[in-house]
Amino acid sequence: MYPLLLLSIAGCAPVASPGLPIPVLRPDASNSDSADTAAEDTAADTTPTAPDTGTGYAVGDVAHDLVATAQSGQPWSLYDQVGTPVILLMGHLDVGTAMTAPLGYLDAVARDAGAVSVVVLGRDATSTVATTDDAAQLAAQYGVDVVLTDPNMAPLGPWDAASAPRAYVIGGDVVIRWTEVGFGVSEAGMRGAL
Repeated sequence: MYPLLLLSIAGCAPVASPGLPIPVLRPDASNSDSADTAAEDTAADTTPTAPDTGTGYAVGDVAHDLVATAQSGQPWSLYDQVGTPVILLMGHLDVGTAMTAPLGYLDAVARDAGAVSVVVLGRDATSTVATTDDAAQLAAQYGVDVVLTDPNMAPLGPWDAASAPRAYVIGGDVVIRWTEVGFGVSEAGMRGAL
């Protein structure tokens, strides 16, 4: 569901339907905002940008930014993915099939939906804090787009609410569409939210 936007004639300020976030739009840097109506100019002018901050971790909330180190050793940010849906699976490999079962279908669901598959890995299978080497191995084994690790996330913080694994489907507008925890994480739930 997308918010209904109304523009006031005087200030041209967007107004959202009650209870829905206002998407943030940015002018396009490569094309002018002249009177031309070229398709590339119009499309670029409406590219969504990341919000300044999130509102929570529940369905319907604007997701908080998530920043950690990817398997490549480079920093990764959820807010850099604006415009593309993200399927996010957070957890630890030492919890058995509760984590490995969703890893088996995560990438296929993401590919089918044009989404990015992301795993945030707290601990490896031996209950030690996961490293970028663990992340690279997991990405190769399961075909996941991005695997994030961060020693500060060994408990994963408010994103996992002390209940790993936890999965999220986050829309291209950074609004959380679906979330589930533990053995409730399902392929059907992920697909249904995309």
